[in-house]
Amino acid sequence: MKTVLLFTTALPFSNRPEHLDVLAYAKTHDWKVQHIEYLNSSITRYWEKSSRKPNIKELISLWHPNGCIVECGGFPTEDWHDDIRDVPTVFTDRPSVRHRPNVVCISSDSKTIALSAAKELLSSGAESFAYVAHHEALPWNEDRGKWFQKTIESHGMRCRILRTTDRSTAQTAKLSQELANLPKPCGIFAANDVIARMVATAAEASGFPIPEEVAIVGVDNDQTICEQPPHTLTSIEQDYDGLGLLSARVLDRLMAGERGIPDQTFGIKRMRRVTYLDACQQGWAPAPTNDTQKAIWDKVHQLPTAPLKIQRESERKKK
Repeated sequence: MKTVLLFTTALPFSNRPEHLDVLAYAKTHDWKVQHIEYLNSSITRYWEKSSRKPNIKELISLWHPNGCIVECGGFPTEDWHDDIRDVPTVFTDRPSVRHRPNVVCISSDSKTIALSAAKELLSSGAESFAYVAHHEALPWNEDRGKWFQKTIESHGMRCRILRTTDRSTAQTAKLSQELANLPKPCGIFAANDVIARMVATAAEASGFPIPEEVAIVGVDNDQTICEQPPHTLTSIEQDYDGLGLLSARVLDRLMAGERGIPDQTFGIKRMRRVTYLDACQQGWAPAPTNDTQKAIWDKVHQLPTAPLKIQRESERKKK
């Protein structure tokens, strides 16, 4: 039986399919998987600093793993190479960097993500565009902005790059001002769903209807974020199912002694649109905040003008 260390961050919703697929693969390939969470939610979701970090060398010495899968969540892990050394390792959701032959990096397809967002927002009839970036200059963050801006500008339109700093009230006020400076209707591509929700909060604070005046597309399809009232969000769902299976298969090849496997990318699964009509029909929509939403609300919740007549069984038999 082979021992595999699965290092994960605390991104419970979007990355869970990746973990489950690795575990499913392990059951059919005689693996023992030891799960280690090395970045807690205060770092991955709220961008706060934390001293919590596992001692990789001690873990390698304790478990003597045949291989490792390290979920990076887009965060840098360059300092891992000396600690892991000769252990075959697959880094997921991490851009390609120079590394040893027994290491493979699998990164998100930033170009495909950005092109999907651009097509969605161009189709919305927006007259101006912006990419709202993560506060850190992470490779995936920069690449998404670059490809989105390039695609929008290829259509003869301008695209601004806006940067966030944190989730404070001051940041919301700054985003509100940035949105106010964009001609309406505008299309906003956010680096991920957390930032998309920040944009939605800023638009709401400024009185800009979503999506009539501010159309927003995020990334990850985190339902805990995208379905928060009062505004549901459109989001691009990455193929974490495919990532889990791909990472397990690549690690199996590395543990079998294969070297020189090229770095790879994982794609997107779908564009998930949650409209106000969907929310009304499913029964969880908040009260309408503008005329368009009110019209949808009234249509879904309207009662029949005449009472329904239920025909008796005896009357049906007579016919």
